[in-house]
Amino acid sequence: KKVKLLLTIAVITFSVMLCFSMSAFALTEGDWEFKLLNNEVTITKYIGDSGVVVVPETIAGLPVTNIIGKSGTSGETVFEDCEVTLLEIKAKIKEFSRALVWKQKNLEKVILPEGLEVIGDMAFSGCDRLKEVNIPSTVKRIDPDAFKYCSSLSTVKLPAGIESVGG
Repeated sequence: KKVKLLLTIAVITFSVMLCFSMSAFALTEGDWEFKLLNNEVTITKYIGDSGVVVVPETIAGLPVTNIIGKSGTSGETVFEDCEVTLLEIKAKIKEFSRALVWKQKNLEKVILPEGLEVIGDMAFSGCDRLKEVNIPSTVKRIDPDAFKYCSSLSTVKLPAGIESVGG
């Protein structure tokens, strides 16, 4: 009886440890590494080819609600291992952060999704060839230096409902 009880406890303990450690591993599907939390996908890295990149609305049948570098900061960007020329985001994200395309030298065009509310600090900083960004009507705030060093970007059309730009 004691052996059976100890074995049961060991199996349960191992199972619980396995469940908690699973969040430390990156999942992959297609061109994406991601994490799951509450039946939502957070993209952490693009592992596909350079060129035109389309961020899907769903991965593994679940909605993509966040896109951020593995470190959660600007230290490791989602697209750091490739050269994106056109980025279209179909995912229903609320914020476009610095950890996405920061310093993408060949990025020329970005199509952002409706529902986006914030373009983060230095989001496009260093994207020298960026010529076109569609800013959806839902954007309320553009943080400081969002377009710093975007020397090819001559015009940005702001939505009527914007509340804050650069401050």
